[in-house]
Amino acid sequence: AEHPSGSDEPIEDVPLAAIEEPSELTAPIAVEAKRDHRGDVYFSIAVWRPCAVALSWEADERPFMRLIALGDSDALTFTANLDSDVESYLENGEEKDLTVAWGADELYLAPDGSLTVGKRTETNGPVYVAGRQAGLRNSERNLEFEPAPEPLSSVIPNLWKMTTEEVASGSRGVATNVPLVDWKFCAVPWSGVPWKSIEYGQIDPLDHHYISGHMTYRCRFNIPHRKSMSVTINIRHVGVVYCNGKAVGDQTCYSHNVMSAGAMHGIDVPYSGKKKYSLTKYLDRDAADQELIVLVHSLGQGRNPFVLNDVRNKRGLLSAKLSRAAQNVRWEIYGADNRTLHEPFNTAGLPLEIDAISTKIDDMKWETLPSDQVDTLSIKASAGITWYKCDFQTPAHWDVGTKMPLRIAFRGDIALSAFAWVNGLHIAKHVPRLGPQFDFYVMDGILTSPKKGGCNSLVFAVYSSRDGGLQVSIRPWVVVPSSGNLMEQGGTPFALSYNEFTA
Repeated sequence: AEHPSGSDEPIEDVPLAAIEEPSELTAPIAVEAKRDHRGDVYFSIAVWRPCAVALSWEADERPFMRLIALGDSDALTFTANLDSDVESYLENGEEKDLTVAWGADELYLAPDGSLTVGKRTETNGPVYVAGRQAGLRNSERNLEFEPAPEPLSSVIPNLWKMTTEEVASGSRGVATNVPLVDWKFCAVPWSGVPWKSIEYGQIDPLDHHYISGHMTYRCRFNIPHRKSMSVTINIRHVGVVYCNGKAVGDQTCYSHNVMSAGAMHGIDVPYSGKKKYSLTKYLDRDAADQELIVLVHSLGQGRNPFVLNDVRNKRGLLSAKLSRAAQNVRWEIYGADNRTLHEPFNTAGLPLEIDAISTKIDDMKWETLPSDQVDTLSIKASAGITWYKCDFQTPAHWDVGTKMPLRIAFRGDIALSAFAWVNGLHIAKHVPRLGPQFDFYVMDGILTSPKKGGCNSLVFAVYSSRDGGLQVSIRPWVVVPSSGNLMEQGGTPFALSYNEFTA
Protein backbone atom coordinates (compact mmCIF):
# COMPACT_ATOMS: atom_id res chain seq x y z
CA ALA A 1 0.00 0.00 0.00
CA GLU A 2 1.16 3.54 -0.68
CA HIS A 3 2.42 5.30 2.44
CA PRO A 4 0.07 8.11 3.53
CA SER A 5 3.01 10.45 4.07
CA GLY A 6 4.48 9.68 0.69
CA SER A 7 7.64 7.91 2.00
CA ASP A 8 8.87 4.47 0.95
CA GLU A 9 8.84 3.05 4.46
CA PRO A 10 6.71 -0.09 4.78
CA ILE A 11 3.40 -0.04 6.58
CA GLU A 12 2.69 -2.81 9.10
CA ASP A 13 -0.52 -4.76 8.69
CA VAL A 14 -2.58 -4.69 11.87
CA PRO A 15 -4.59 -7.86 12.59
CA LEU A 16 -8.30 -7.40 13.20
CA ALA A 17 -10.88 -9.54 14.90
CA ALA A 18 -13.03 -11.51 12.50
CA ILE A 19 -16.10 -9.72 11.16
CA GLU A 20 -19.25 -11.78 11.01
CA GLU A 21 -21.27 -11.98 7.84
CA PRO A 22 -23.48 -8.88 7.75
CA SER A 23 -27.20 -9.25 8.33
CA GLU A 24 -27.99 -6.05 6.42
CA LEU A 25 -26.61 -4.64 3.20
CA THR A 26 -25.53 -1.47 5.00
CA ALA A 27 -23.07 -3.35 7.19
CA PRO A 28 -19.36 -3.28 6.28
CA ILE A 29 -18.01 -6.31 4.43
CA ALA A 30 -14.29 -5.71 4.97
CA VAL A 31 -12.03 -3.66 7.20
CA GLU A 32 -8.26 -3.31 6.87
CA ALA A 33 -5.92 -1.51 9.23
CA LYS A 34 -2.31 -0.50 8.71
CA ARG A 35 0.15 1.20 11.07
CA ASP A 36 2.96 3.44 9.86
CA HIS A 37 6.35 4.03 11.46
CA ARG A 38 4.92 6.74 13.76
CA GLY A 39 2.34 4.40 15.18
CA ASP A 40 -0.62 6.02 13.40
CA VAL A 41 -3.25 3.54 12.24
CA TYR A 42 -5.12 3.92 8.95
CA PHE A 43 -8.37 2.08 8.27
CA SER A 44 -9.86 1.06 4.95
CA ILE A 45 -13.55 0.15 5.09
CA ALA A 46 -15.57 -1.53 2.34
CA VAL A 47 -19.36 -1.48 2.45
CA TRP A 48 -22.16 -2.92 0.34
CA ARG A 49 -23.52 0.46 -0.57
CA PRO A 50 -22.88 4.13 0.33
CA CYS A 51 -23.61 4.75 4.00
CA ALA A 52 -22.39 6.79 6.94
CA VAL A 53 -19.77 5.14 9.15
CA ALA A 54 -19.29 6.21 12.78
CA LEU A 55 -15.94 5.33 14.39
CA SER A 56 -14.55 5.54 17.89
CA TRP A 57 -11.08 4.47 18.93
CA GLU A 58 -9.71 3.28 22.29
CA ALA A 59 -5.93 2.93 22.29
CA ASP A 60 -4.93 1.49 25.66
CA GLU A 61 -2.89 -1.64 26.08
CA ARG A 62 -5.30 -3.43 23.75
CA PRO A 63 -6.36 -1.28 20.78
CA PHE A 64 -10.11 -1.30 20.30
CA MET A 65 -12.28 0.19 17.58
CA ARG A 66 -16.04 0.63 17.41
CA LEU A 67 -17.62 0.84 13.97
CA ILE A 68 -21.26 1.49 13.15
CA ALA A 69 -22.45 1.54 9.53
CA LEU A 70 -25.75 3.41 9.10
CA GLY A 71 -28.08 3.68 6.12
CA ASP A 72 -29.17 6.98 4.63
CA SER A 73 -32.23 7.56 6.83
CA ASP A 74 -30.43 6.72 10.08
CA ALA A 75 -27.37 8.74 9.11
CA LEU A 76 -29.51 11.87 8.83
CA THR A 77 -30.56 11.53 12.48
CA PHE A 78 -27.29 10.25 13.96
CA THR A 79 -25.92 12.23 16.89
CA ALA A 80 -23.17 11.44 19.37
CA ASN A 81 -21.56 12.84 22.48
CA LEU A 82 -18.35 10.83 22.90
CA ASP A 83 -15.25 11.43 24.98
CA SER A 84 -11.93 9.87 24.13
CA ASP A 85 -12.74 7.23 26.74
CA VAL A 86 -15.47 5.54 24.73
CA GLU A 87 -14.67 2.14 26.21
CA SER A 88 -16.16 2.90 29.61
CA TYR A 89 -18.88 5.42 28.76
CA LEU A 90 -18.32 6.78 32.25
CA GLU A 91 -18.08 10.34 33.45
CA ASN A 92 -17.06 10.97 37.06
CA GLY A 93 -18.00 7.41 37.86
CA GLU A 94 -21.55 7.68 36.47
CA GLU A 95 -23.15 6.70 33.21
CA LYS A 96 -23.75 9.55 30.82
CA ASP A 97 -27.30 10.67 30.13
CA LEU A 98 -26.97 10.50 26.36
CA THR A 99 -24.06 9.17 24.34
CA VAL A 100 -25.23 7.98 20.92
CA ALA A 101 -28.64 8.12 19.25
CA TRP A 102 -30.17 7.67 15.84
CA GLY A 103 -33.60 7.14 14.33
CA ALA A 104 -35.21 10.16 16.08
CA ASP A 105 -35.52 13.60 14.50
CA GLU A 106 -35.57 15.32 17.89
CA LEU A 107 -34.47 14.27 21.37
CA TYR A 108 -34.80 16.28 24.58
CA LEU A 109 -33.49 14.99 27.89
CA ALA A 110 -35.07 17.03 30.69
CA PRO A 111 -33.34 17.72 34.02
CA ASP A 112 -35.83 15.39 35.74
CA GLY A 113 -34.58 12.49 33.61
CA SER A 114 -37.56 12.27 31.27
CA LEU A 115 -36.83 11.85 27.57
CA THR A 116 -38.96 13.40 24.82
CA VAL A 117 -38.65 11.72 21.41
CA GLY A 118 -39.80 13.49 18.25
CA LYS A 119 -40.07 11.61 14.98
CA ARG A 120 -41.22 12.44 11.46
CA THR A 121 -44.78 11.26 10.98
CA GLU A 122 -44.02 9.52 7.69
CA THR A 123 -41.16 7.36 9.06
CA ASN A 124 -41.56 4.21 11.13
CA GLY A 125 -38.03 2.97 11.83
CA PRO A 126 -36.78 2.16 15.34
CA VAL A 127 -35.07 4.66 17.64
CA TYR A 128 -31.75 3.75 19.26
CA VAL A 129 -30.42 5.62 22.28
CA ALA A 130 -27.25 4.83 24.24
CA GLY A 131 -26.99 6.09 27.80
CA ARG A 132 -29.04 6.10 30.98
CA GLN A 133 -32.42 5.15 29.50
CA ALA A 134 -33.06 1.93 31.43
CA GLY A 135 -36.71 1.55 32.38
CA LEU A 136 -37.97 4.61 30.48
CA ARG A 137 -41.50 4.11 29.19
CA ASN A 138 -44.57 5.93 27.95
CA SER A 139 -47.52 4.63 29.96
CA GLU A 140 -50.15 6.45 27.90
CA ARG A 141 -49.26 4.62 24.69
CA ASN A 142 -47.60 1.58 26.30
CA LEU A 143 -44.21 2.29 24.72
CA GLU A 144 -40.86 1.54 26.30
CA PHE A 145 -37.17 1.22 25.56
CA GLU A 146 -35.82 -2.32 25.46
CA PRO A 147 -32.21 -3.51 25.40
CA ALA A 148 -30.85 -3.44 21.85
CA PRO A 149 -30.21 -6.85 20.27
CA GLU A 150 -26.84 -8.29 19.41
CA PRO A 151 -24.47 -7.42 17.81
CA LEU A 152 -25.33 -3.75 18.45
CA SER A 153 -25.39 -4.16 22.23
CA SER A 154 -21.85 -5.57 22.24
CA VAL A 155 -20.53 -2.72 20.09
CA ILE A 156 -22.31 0.07 22.02
CA PRO A 157 -22.76 -0.41 25.77
CA ASN A 158 -26.08 0.63 27.32
CA LEU A 159 -27.85 0.80 23.95
CA TRP A 160 -31.64 0.80 24.05
CA LYS A 161 -34.14 0.36 21.24
CA MET A 162 -37.70 1.57 20.81
CA THR A 163 -39.86 0.42 17.93
CA THR A 164 -41.92 3.36 16.64
CA GLU A 165 -44.50 1.87 14.32
CA GLU A 166 -47.24 3.20 16.61
CA VAL A 167 -45.42 6.43 17.51
CA ALA A 168 -45.40 8.03 14.09
CA SER A 169 -48.96 8.01 12.84
CA GLY A 170 -48.06 8.97 9.29
CA SER A 171 -49.13 11.98 7.25
CA ARG A 172 -52.68 10.64 7.15
CA GLY A 173 -53.22 12.13 10.62
CA VAL A 174 -51.80 15.56 9.84
CA ALA A 175 -54.13 18.34 8.72
CA THR A 176 -52.51 20.43 5.99
CA ASN A 177 -55.26 23.00 5.49
CA VAL A 178 -55.40 25.84 8.02
CA PRO A 179 -58.25 28.13 6.88
CA LEU A 180 -58.38 31.82 7.76
CA VAL A 181 -61.85 32.94 8.83
CA ASP A 182 -63.76 35.98 10.09
CA TRP A 183 -61.93 38.52 7.93
CA LYS A 184 -62.08 42.20 8.82
CA PHE A 185 -60.26 45.30 7.61
CA CYS A 186 -59.73 48.92 8.61
CA ALA A 187 -58.12 51.68 6.53
CA VAL A 188 -56.07 54.21 8.49
CA PRO A 189 -57.43 57.77 8.05
CA TRP A 190 -54.51 60.19 8.17
CA SER A 191 -56.72 62.64 10.02
CA GLY A 192 -57.16 60.08 12.81
CA VAL A 193 -53.45 59.69 13.55
CA PRO A 194 -52.37 61.29 16.87
CA TRP A 195 -49.89 63.69 15.29
CA LYS A 196 -47.26 65.61 17.24
CA SER A 197 -46.62 69.17 15.98
CA ILE A 198 -42.94 69.94 15.32
CA GLU A 199 -40.74 72.44 13.57
CA TYR A 200 -38.95 71.35 10.42
CA GLY A 201 -35.67 71.26 12.38
CA GLN A 202 -37.17 68.58 14.66
CA ILE A 203 -37.74 65.88 12.04
CA ASP A 204 -35.07 63.57 13.50
CA PRO A 205 -37.15 60.73 15.05
CA LEU A 206 -34.50 59.99 17.66
CA ASP A 207 -35.23 63.35 19.27
CA HIS A 208 -38.74 62.03 19.94
CA HIS A 209 -37.58 58.55 21.09
CA TYR A 210 -38.89 56.92 17.92
CA ILE A 211 -36.10 54.37 17.72
CA SER A 212 -37.16 51.77 15.17
CA GLY A 213 -39.89 50.74 12.80
CA HIS A 214 -41.95 53.38 11.02
CA MET A 215 -41.86 57.14 11.31
CA THR A 216 -44.76 58.98 9.69
CA TYR A 217 -44.67 62.67 8.76
CA ARG A 218 -47.43 65.03 7.73
CA CYS A 219 -46.79 68.38 6.10
CA ARG A 220 -49.67 70.79 5.44
CA PHE A 221 -49.20 73.86 3.32
CA ASN A 222 -51.01 76.36 1.10
CA ILE A 223 -50.26 77.10 -2.53
CA PRO A 224 -51.43 79.89 -4.90
CA HIS A 225 -53.59 78.90 -7.83
CA ARG A 226 -51.96 77.78 -11.08
CA LYS A 227 -48.63 77.10 -9.44
CA SER A 228 -46.66 73.91 -10.03
CA MET A 229 -45.36 72.09 -7.00
CA SER A 230 -42.59 69.60 -6.16
CA VAL A 231 -40.80 68.19 -3.16
CA THR A 232 -37.30 66.71 -2.82
CA ILE A 233 -37.04 64.08 -0.12
CA ASN A 234 -34.21 62.15 1.51
CA ILE A 235 -35.05 59.20 3.79
CA ARG A 236 -33.57 56.19 5.56
CA HIS A 237 -34.44 53.56 4.46
CA VAL A 238 -37.73 52.66 2.68
CA GLY A 239 -40.58 55.11 2.15
CA VAL A 240 -43.79 55.98 0.34
CA VAL A 241 -44.99 59.53 -0.43
CA TYR A 242 -48.69 60.52 -0.52
CA CYS A 243 -50.27 63.82 -1.51
CA ASN A 244 -53.92 64.57 -0.74
CA GLY A 245 -54.74 60.90 -0.38
CA LYS A 246 -52.97 59.77 -3.56
CA ALA A 247 -49.78 57.70 -3.75
CA VAL A 248 -47.07 59.75 -5.47
CA GLY A 249 -44.16 57.29 -5.42
CA ASP A 250 -41.63 55.48 -3.28
CA GLN A 251 -37.92 55.29 -2.69
CA THR A 252 -35.35 53.02 -1.08
CA CYS A 253 -32.08 54.21 0.33
CA TYR A 254 -30.17 51.20 1.61
CA SER A 255 -26.71 49.99 0.63
CA HIS A 256 -24.04 47.45 1.53
CA ASN A 257 -21.30 49.71 0.16
CA VAL A 258 -18.55 51.01 2.40
CA MET A 259 -19.46 54.63 1.72
CA SER A 260 -22.76 55.63 0.13
CA ALA A 261 -26.28 56.83 0.86
CA GLY A 262 -27.92 54.43 3.28
CA ALA A 263 -24.75 52.42 3.92
CA MET A 264 -25.47 49.94 6.70
CA HIS A 265 -21.93 48.56 6.97
CA GLY A 266 -19.88 51.69 6.45
CA ILE A 267 -20.18 55.45 6.23
CA ASP A 268 -23.66 56.75 5.41
CA VAL A 269 -23.46 59.91 3.32
CA PRO A 270 -26.48 61.83 4.68
CA TYR A 271 -26.75 64.44 1.92
CA SER A 272 -26.93 61.72 -0.75
CA GLY A 273 -29.97 59.67 -1.72
CA LYS A 274 -32.42 62.48 -2.45
CA LYS A 275 -35.36 62.03 -4.80
CA LYS A 276 -37.61 64.66 -6.37
CA TYR A 277 -41.39 64.20 -6.74
CA SER A 278 -43.75 66.35 -8.78
CA LEU A 279 -46.91 67.09 -6.81
CA THR A 280 -48.67 69.28 -9.37
CA LYS A 281 -51.27 66.76 -10.57
CA TYR A 282 -52.07 65.71 -7.01
CA LEU A 283 -52.91 69.21 -5.73
CA ASP A 284 -56.46 70.02 -4.67
CA ARG A 285 -57.00 73.57 -5.96
CA ASP A 286 -60.25 73.93 -4.03
CA ALA A 287 -58.84 72.93 -0.65
CA ALA A 288 -57.42 75.43 1.81
CA ASP A 289 -54.65 73.04 2.86
CA GLN A 290 -52.61 70.60 0.84
CA GLU A 291 -51.55 67.44 2.71
CA LEU A 292 -48.21 65.66 2.17
CA ILE A 293 -47.61 62.32 3.95
CA VAL A 294 -44.18 60.66 4.09
CA LEU A 295 -44.27 57.13 5.53
CA VAL A 296 -40.75 55.89 6.29
CA HIS A 297 -39.68 52.43 7.42
CA SER A 298 -36.34 52.63 9.23
CA LEU A 299 -34.25 49.47 9.37
CA GLY A 300 -32.63 50.52 12.62
CA GLN A 301 -29.06 50.90 13.76
CA GLY A 302 -26.25 50.42 11.27
CA ARG A 303 -23.87 47.49 11.47
CA ASN A 304 -20.69 49.50 11.11
CA PRO A 305 -17.23 48.78 12.58
CA PHE A 306 -17.14 49.89 16.21
CA VAL A 307 -15.21 53.07 15.42
CA LEU A 308 -18.00 54.23 13.10
CA ASN A 309 -20.92 52.61 14.91
CA ASP A 310 -23.25 55.32 16.16
CA VAL A 311 -26.61 54.48 17.71
CA ARG A 312 -27.82 57.84 16.42
CA ASN A 313 -27.22 56.91 12.81
CA LYS A 314 -29.66 58.54 10.42
CA ARG A 315 -33.18 57.19 10.10
CA GLY A 316 -36.62 58.44 9.17
CA LEU A 317 -36.90 61.67 7.15
CA LEU A 318 -33.53 63.36 6.65
CA SER A 319 -34.74 66.31 4.56
CA ALA A 320 -37.78 67.52 2.64
CA LYS A 321 -37.50 70.60 0.46
CA LEU A 322 -40.74 72.02 -0.94
CA SER A 323 -40.72 74.31 -3.96
CA ARG A 324 -40.98 78.02 -3.28
CA ALA A 325 -44.69 78.13 -4.05
CA ALA A 326 -45.51 76.48 -0.71
CA GLN A 327 -46.80 78.81 1.98
CA ASN A 328 -47.76 78.40 5.65
CA VAL A 329 -45.83 75.11 5.97
CA ARG A 330 -46.58 73.07 9.11
CA TRP A 331 -44.93 69.77 10.12
CA GLU A 332 -46.15 66.89 12.30
CA ILE A 333 -44.67 63.51 13.21
CA TYR A 334 -45.90 60.16 14.53
CA GLY A 335 -44.00 57.11 15.78
CA ALA A 336 -43.72 54.60 18.62
CA ASP A 337 -42.12 56.13 21.71
CA ASN A 338 -39.98 53.28 23.03
CA ARG A 339 -40.15 54.70 26.56
CA THR A 340 -43.86 53.96 26.76
CA LEU A 341 -43.81 50.47 25.25
CA HIS A 342 -44.10 47.37 27.42
CA GLU A 343 -42.31 45.35 24.70
CA PRO A 344 -40.07 47.72 22.68
CA PHE A 345 -39.17 45.04 20.14
CA ASN A 346 -42.79 44.11 19.44
CA THR A 347 -43.63 47.16 17.34
CA ALA A 348 -43.49 48.32 13.76
CA GLY A 349 -44.33 51.91 14.72
CA LEU A 350 -47.41 52.02 12.47
CA PRO A 351 -50.44 54.24 13.13
CA LEU A 352 -53.25 52.49 15.05
CA GLU A 353 -50.94 49.54 15.70
CA ILE A 354 -51.64 49.19 19.43
CA ASP A 355 -55.40 49.20 18.88
CA ALA A 356 -55.16 46.75 15.99
CA ILE A 357 -53.15 44.05 17.78
CA SER A 358 -54.60 44.49 21.27
CA THR A 359 -56.57 41.53 22.59
CA LYS A 360 -58.08 43.56 25.45
CA ILE A 361 -59.02 46.95 23.99
CA ASP A 362 -60.27 47.22 20.44
CA ASP A 363 -61.13 50.76 19.39
CA MET A 364 -60.67 49.99 15.70
CA LYS A 365 -63.56 50.55 13.34
CA TRP A 366 -63.34 47.13 11.72
CA GLU A 367 -65.42 46.35 8.65
CA THR A 368 -66.26 42.85 7.47
CA LEU A 369 -64.34 41.84 4.37
CA PRO A 370 -66.60 40.27 1.71
CA SER A 371 -65.90 36.56 1.21
CA ASP A 372 -65.21 37.01 -2.51
CA GLN A 373 -62.28 39.33 -1.66
CA VAL A 374 -60.51 37.00 0.78
CA ASP A 375 -58.53 34.83 -1.65
CA THR A 376 -56.71 37.81 -3.17
CA LEU A 377 -56.74 41.05 -1.24
CA SER A 378 -57.03 44.09 -3.46
CA ILE A 379 -54.43 46.57 -2.25
CA LYS A 380 -54.99 50.16 -3.37
CA ALA A 381 -52.00 52.47 -3.18
CA SER A 382 -54.12 55.52 -2.39
CA ALA A 383 -55.67 53.74 0.60
CA GLY A 384 -52.45 54.22 2.52
CA ILE A 385 -52.12 51.78 5.43
CA THR A 386 -54.81 49.12 5.69
CA TRP A 387 -55.11 46.78 8.66
CA TYR A 388 -56.49 43.25 8.23
CA LYS A 389 -57.61 40.82 10.89
CA CYS A 390 -58.65 37.16 10.75
CA ASP A 391 -58.66 34.01 12.89
CA PHE A 392 -57.38 30.46 12.49
CA GLN A 393 -57.49 27.29 14.55
CA THR A 394 -54.52 25.40 15.94
CA PRO A 395 -54.62 21.95 14.25
CA ALA A 396 -56.50 19.49 16.50
CA HIS A 397 -53.82 16.78 16.18
CA TRP A 398 -51.44 18.92 18.28
CA ASP A 399 -53.22 17.62 21.40
CA VAL A 400 -52.39 14.02 20.53
CA GLY A 401 -48.64 14.59 20.38
CA THR A 402 -48.15 15.55 16.73
CA LYS A 403 -46.75 19.01 15.97
CA MET A 404 -46.68 20.52 12.49
CA PRO A 405 -44.71 23.79 12.19
CA LEU A 406 -46.76 26.51 10.50
CA ARG A 407 -45.81 29.58 8.49
CA ILE A 408 -47.43 32.77 7.26
CA ALA A 409 -47.12 32.89 3.48
CA PHE A 410 -47.34 36.21 1.65
CA ARG A 411 -47.70 36.02 -2.13
CA GLY A 412 -48.31 38.91 -4.49
CA ASP A 413 -46.86 42.21 -5.66
CA ILE A 414 -43.22 42.60 -4.63
CA ALA A 415 -43.79 46.32 -4.00
CA LEU A 416 -46.08 45.58 -1.06
CA SER A 417 -44.93 46.18 2.49
CA ALA A 418 -46.58 43.87 5.04
CA PHE A 419 -46.17 43.48 8.81
CA ALA A 420 -47.90 40.69 10.75
CA TRP A 421 -48.71 39.74 14.35
CA VAL A 422 -49.95 36.39 15.64
CA ASN A 423 -51.72 36.56 18.98
CA GLY A 424 -50.16 39.97 19.54
CA LEU A 425 -46.56 38.95 18.75
CA HIS A 426 -44.81 40.68 15.83
CA ILE A 427 -43.34 37.87 13.73
CA ALA A 428 -43.29 39.03 10.11
CA LYS A 429 -41.84 41.93 8.11
CA HIS A 430 -42.08 41.82 4.35
CA VAL A 431 -39.83 44.63 3.10
CA PRO A 432 -40.00 45.25 -0.67
CA ARG A 433 -36.93 45.22 -2.89
CA LEU A 434 -34.49 44.35 -0.11
CA GLY A 435 -34.30 40.60 -0.54
CA PRO A 436 -37.92 40.19 0.55
CA GLN A 437 -38.91 37.22 2.69
CA PHE A 438 -42.29 35.70 1.86
CA ASP A 439 -42.58 32.90 4.44
CA PHE A 440 -42.50 33.45 8.19
CA TYR A 441 -42.30 30.81 10.91
CA VAL A 442 -45.14 30.77 13.43
CA MET A 443 -43.64 29.63 16.73
CA ASP A 444 -45.45 26.77 18.46
CA GLY A 445 -45.39 28.46 21.83
CA ILE A 446 -47.51 31.45 20.79
CA LEU A 447 -50.41 29.36 19.48
CA THR A 448 -53.44 28.58 21.62
CA SER A 449 -53.76 24.94 22.61
CA PRO A 450 -56.72 23.05 21.16
CA LYS A 451 -57.62 22.22 24.76
CA LYS A 452 -58.22 25.96 25.32
CA GLY A 453 -60.27 26.44 22.17
CA GLY A 454 -57.37 26.67 19.71
CA CYS A 455 -58.41 30.07 18.31
CA ASN A 456 -55.58 32.33 17.13
CA SER A 457 -55.59 35.88 15.79
CA LEU A 458 -53.63 37.02 12.73
CA VAL A 459 -53.35 40.79 12.29
CA PHE A 460 -51.32 42.43 9.53
CA ALA A 461 -50.88 45.86 7.96
CA VAL A 462 -50.26 46.47 4.27
CA TYR A 463 -49.32 49.51 2.20
CA SER A 464 -47.83 50.06 -1.24
CA SER A 465 -46.93 52.75 -3.74
CA ARG A 466 -48.92 51.03 -6.48
CA ASP A 467 -52.07 48.94 -6.77
CA GLY A 468 -51.62 45.19 -6.46
CA GLY A 469 -52.93 41.94 -5.07
CA LEU A 470 -51.89 39.97 -2.01
CA GLN A 471 -52.59 36.35 -1.05
CA VAL A 472 -52.21 35.48 2.63
CA SER A 473 -52.36 31.95 4.00
CA ILE A 474 -51.27 29.78 6.91
CA ARG A 475 -49.37 26.77 5.56
CA PRO A 476 -47.29 23.90 6.89
CA TRP A 477 -43.59 23.66 6.17
CA VAL A 478 -42.97 21.32 3.26
CA VAL A 479 -39.26 20.62 3.21
CA VAL A 480 -36.62 18.59 1.43
CA PRO A 481 -35.88 15.83 4.02
CA SER A 482 -32.14 15.78 3.39
CA SER A 483 -31.63 19.54 3.78
CA GLY A 484 -34.67 21.08 5.45
CA ASN A 485 -35.02 23.64 2.65
CA LEU A 486 -38.52 24.81 1.85
CA MET A 487 -40.39 23.25 -1.08
CA GLU A 488 -42.97 25.45 -2.78
CA GLN A 489 -44.69 22.61 -4.62
CA GLY A 490 -45.31 18.96 -3.72
CA GLY A 491 -43.75 17.06 -0.87
CA THR A 492 -45.01 16.03 2.56
CA PRO A 493 -45.58 18.56 5.35
CA PHE A 494 -42.91 18.46 8.02
CA ALA A 495 -44.53 17.13 11.18
CA LEU A 496 -43.14 15.51 14.30
CA SER A 497 -44.88 13.03 16.56
CA TYR A 498 -43.77 13.49 20.17
CA ASN A 499 -43.74 10.98 23.03
CA GLU A 500 -42.41 11.52 26.53
CA PHE A 501 -40.73 8.69 28.42
CA THR A 502 -40.24 8.63 32.17
CA ALA A 503 -38.74 6.15 34.59
